[in-house]
Amino acid sequence: MLTSMTGGYEVNEQSVRRLDAFFRADAEMGGDVFDWTVNWPQVFPLIRIAGHSRTLSAAANKDAASIDLDHLPDLDFSYFDPWFEVARRQGVTRFEAHVENVGSERWQWALDTAFGKGRVQAGTPVASRVSAWIFRELKRHAGRQGFHGFFAKISDEILPEDIPSYQFTAKVAREAGWRPFTTVSGMIPRTAAHLRAMNPLCDQWQLSFSGKDAFLRLLKQRYSLSESTVPLETKWHPYANGGAERTWVATQVCGRESATGIPTDEIEQLDVLEDGRLLRSSGGSPWGNRKQGMAFTATDILSGAVSLSTRDGRDPKEHRIDLKIVRRREDPMGKVLVAIDPTDELWFYGGPVRPDLLPYHRTWTLPLMALHHNFHGYGQWAFYWWQDTSRIVWMDAHNRIEISPAYCGFRDGWRDAVLFHRLIEQAGRAEYDQIIGPHAAAALRVGVTRDPTYPSERRDVPAVTSIENANDLVAVNGARRRALEALTNRVRDRAK
Repeated sequence: MLTSMTGGYEVNEQSVRRLDAFFRADAEMGGDVFDWTVNWPQVFPLIRIAGHSRTLSAAANKDAASIDLDHLPDLDFSYFDPWFEVARRQGVTRFEAHVENVGSERWQWALDTAFGKGRVQAGTPVASRVSAWIFRELKRHAGRQGFHGFFAKISDEILPEDIPSYQFTAKVAREAGWRPFTTVSGMIPRTAAHLRAMNPLCDQWQLSFSGKDAFLRLLKQRYSLSESTVPLETKWHPYANGGAERTWVATQVCGRESATGIPTDEIEQLDVLEDGRLLRSSGGSPWGNRKQGMAFTATDILSGAVSLSTRDGRDPKEHRIDLKIVRRREDPMGKVLVAIDPTDELWFYGGPVRPDLLPYHRTWTLPLMALHHNFHGYGQWAFYWWQDTSRIVWMDAHNRIEISPAYCGFRDGWRDAVLFHRLIEQAGRAEYDQIIGPHAAAALRVGVTRDPTYPSERRDVPAVTSIENANDLVAVNGARRRALEALTNRVRDRAK
């Protein structure tokens, strides 16, 4: 988050020095994204109306009607130019901004700050138009400052039921000239219907590391679909986490050795019926649930579980519970279920709440896997967050950066990814595949293994495609040596 690095929204000598040190450290590990993640109600008082000394908020407070909603003025973001200059100097020139759901209560607060309380209502056509104007003006200013890309990150790790609100805001971002996206996790990267719904308004697929394999399979494999209703005869356990009331959970509902026998990776859609009637479905967790007539599947199903609350609040064993399942199976005579636009970018991200505790070899893996999958980029869950523990770098009282093993892994992994990318450019992908691949002769073996972005103490860790022996530094150095030798041979061949 930008302001966690600057220490707030005031642009002064101290914030510029801090930002310069952080961006220098970020650039050392390949970082090139200027992430405009801000609280807009604190930004509007600092943005001037072009050609005037008044800020947008000052004009709204003094005379809201002076801001003509039908003829909106140009905005001047130059207050933040010292921060923009620091970013450019360090090569951090890809611009991304967090875009709040423009129909939400949080965005209403921003609209009140910019135009006067209650003058523009979130979720209305007027709100969409003036929101697009705000982001269009930001893009115009940043573009003049030498930035490019302009991707708009809408919310974060949305649930399946949030897709319509994502689409609503993505249309506003697209109208303003931005490329919309969000972080894609949970069941969304594992469900063809969700991906098809998002695709027209998603220009960057920023996948959770644990979800990338399922997403890539849906883009490449052929499947057939079948639908069935399965009686769920299992034991229900009371669930009270977070103060949840009249909520139950059944474990081992899905999976090869479960009540249904259906592997979780073959589920395209799962609905729960109580006495033949469909329960409302939520993609979230049952934690703290107090609603009745709800089924929680999208999160729980990854572990093979289903949680629910009946309509009358009674134990599910007093009702007939059925599962309505759309099953997806690989079939050479079937069809590919998902296609994305050729201009879309593929990214992944990952990391635990305590990224500082990740060992060197695990963060080293991420840049290499981005290259291996031919992705456009990768992100980490946190670089320098507000909480001291959600960081991989720290700053002392003299604006000097202190680094962690996790940071060193990202930095060295980036440098190695650059080396192997150069190898692919000069000698071809086949040469790279001899060094990093799934076969026994490869110096670094790619296979299905524990997700490296999860903390070491976690047991319920998903299996993903990654580098199996990344913790073997002898093998890592051997791979580097083979790449350098291959590149040296190419130089010698050209010199002959």
